[in-house]
Amino acid sequence: MGQKFFISFNSADRDKAHWIAWTLKDVGHEVAVHDWELPAGGNVPLWMNAKLAWADRLIAVISPDYVPSRYSPMEWASQVWNDPDGTKGSVIPVIVRPTSKMPPLLAGLSWIDLTNCSEDEARRRLIKGVDMPAPPELKPAFEKIEGEAPDNQHAGPAEKPTFVRVSDDTEIVQRAYLGAQPRGLHDMTDGRVIAHLAFVNGGNLPARNVRNEVKIGWFDENEGEREHFEEVKIPEKGSAVILARSEIERGTAALTPEDAERFHAGRGYVYVWGRAEYDDGFGNPRWMIFCHRYNCSKPEIFRQHDHHNDGN
Repeated sequence: MGQKFFISFNSADRDKAHWIAWTLKDVGHEVAVHDWELPAGGNVPLWMNAKLAWADRLIAVISPDYVPSRYSPMEWASQVWNDPDGTKGSVIPVIVRPTSKMPPLLAGLSWIDLTNCSEDEARRRLIKGVDMPAPPELKPAFEKIEGEAPDNQHAGPAEKPTFVRVSDDTEIVQRAYLGAQPRGLHDMTDGRVIAHLAFVNGGNLPARNVRNEVKIGWFDENEGEREHFEEVKIPEKGSAVILARSEIERGTAALTPEDAERFHAGRGYVYVWGRAEYDDGFGNPRWMIFCHRYNCSKPEIFRQHDHHNDGN
């Protein structure tokens, strides 16, 4: 069933916004675009009021021109406050041009990035990105688990389920497998600089009891490439779950004001590093450590490394 989208954009991004609206409309969604509905002399505020109430979700077409515009915040802010915990996904930032400054209320949301890709890839990202989470249409395949039956002395009642251990090869193929993907540095409207990253589960089982901690810091280019960082302390308990073939995004703390000034001056490197621990779906504890390095003179250029406790 199609969704109803309000398309919020700056006139500088009109063509990109129209492409987004047409692509969504083409796959069965409904869209509200003022250029397509308001005649000359139409009342824009009244139209906005009616269409924001009508829409299920708002797409914010993010660019350097959108963020500082006068009217855009009126549109997306109303939807953010109607969905304070983000469970409805009422506001979807769609990045169409690289943007260094994101409003704090939008920076914490998951977004769709349409930059640096072909039209086919942009279409795939957009359509997949607006889909609401749902169970698969087809029943997942059942894989028979084979093993020796427990001996009768220790077996419970007949109706009690029997758990057997699968082979190590099966665990390697099926288990949860976390990685950390960089999502860029972001210059907030209040001058703070933060980083975003995504913990991505590339495995076939959910990663459970996920715990993580992430640090950020500026370092002088004259120090060479860093190999040792401040120790990361992981919370003792975690309840987060990252489903198979999915991800969760998070931001870091802000750089210190002094380091933010160095970043704005294009000096040195910003490092983001951390550790995640999780249950791999077979009851085995796993961990991974990672490091992302951004060049302050060209923040779009980065390097990434990660390491896992089993090498698989």
